[in-house]
Amino acid sequence: MKISILIPVYNAQKFIDKTIKSILIQDFDDFEILIINDGSTDNTLEIINNLNDNRIRIITKENGGISSARNCAISNALGEYILFVDADDYIEKDTLKKLYYTAIENSVDFVVFNYRYVYADYEKDMYIKKFSITSFEKSPNILLDVMPQFWNKLIKTSFIQSLSIKCPEGLVFEDLYFYSCMATTINSICCIDDILLNYVQQDESIMAKAKSVKSGIYDFEIISKLIIEYYKNNNLMQFSELLTSLLALNAREIVDSLFSNDNISLKSKKEAINSVLTPLNEFNGSWYSNHDYRLKYSDKSLSFKAKRYIIDYLLSKNKLDFIFKYILKGNIVC
Repeated sequence: MKISILIPVYNAQKFIDKTIKSILIQDFDDFEILIINDGSTDNTLEIINNLNDNRIRIITKENGGISSARNCAISNALGEYILFVDADDYIEKDTLKKLYYTAIENSVDFVVFNYRYVYADYEKDMYIKKFSITSFEKSPNILLDVMPQFWNKLIKTSFIQSLSIKCPEGLVFEDLYFYSCMATTINSICCIDDILLNYVQQDESIMAKAKSVKSGIYDFEIISKLIIEYYKNNNLMQFSELLTSLLALNAREIVDSLFSNDNISLKSKKEAINSVLTPLNEFNGSWYSNHDYRLKYSDKSLSFKAKRYIIDYLLSKNKLDFIFKYILKGNIVC
C-alpha cells in the first residue's frame, strides 16, 4: 500500500462525509483511509460506516485529545507514506497522485505543498516558500520555512514511525512541538508548487470574538519549554537562534490575537501574554532583535517595522502596562 491518509475525528458529523468523499474520488487507487475515532458521541461513526468502502479502516478509542489520536494514527499506518487530513478539510482530486510520484521521483521522505484557506464567503490561496531538494543539515532554515502543521506534508511512514518523538498528549500546539523536533532529523525534503488541500475555517474570527482566554493558549508555555528542553538534551543548541525565531514568530501570533480582542479583560490578556512569552524571554531575552525573526517582516512598511520593534522590545522586558497604556490604545496591532 502506497499511502495511509490519517484522519483523527471527534464529533465530526457535520463535515466528515465531504472530507472522506474527497479522498475516495482520487485518481489514485493504492491507499487506505485510517480513521481514529477519538470517542465521538455524535453520528460521526455511523456516517463513516455508511460509506461502506473497504479502503476505510476505523480504530475507535476513548477520547484522549488530538495528540493521542495522532500518535495512534502514526503507529497504526500501513502505507509507504502518510498524509494527515483534518476531519473538516478536503483535498483536490489529484492530491495523492501528485504527492506520491513527487516523493518517488525525488527519493525524499517529505513533500510539502500549498493549500487554500476556505472561509464562509471567500477563499485564500496560500503558498509556501519554494526550495530545492534539501535536508536539515544542508538547510537548517527549513525549521522556519516549512510551517509546522501536519496537514500540508506527505511523510515517509518508516521515517516518522522510527522517531522517538511523540505528540505531547493533553496539550494543543502539538504540531509545533512535533515538527520543531522532527525537522532536525530530516534527511530529504522537497516542495511541490500545487494547491492540494482545502483548509476549512469554521469561524474566521473565533479568537477575536472570544470573551475569555482559551485554556489551550496556556499550553503554549509548556510546549515552548518542551521544545527548548529537546534541543538542549539533543545537543542542538547551535541552532538556538533559529529556535528563538521560531518561538518568537509563534508567540507573537498569539500575542497579536490577544491584543486585537476587545472582549477579553485587560487582566486576562496580561496573564495570557506573560504565560506565552515567559519561556521565550527566559531562553533569549534579546529575541526582539533576532535576524531571522525580523526578516519575516522585511516587506512591511518602515512605520510598521519600527512600531513592532518597539513593542517587541517592551514585551521582552515585560512592560505590558506601558504597551497597553501608551502604544496600543485601541490602535491597530503591530
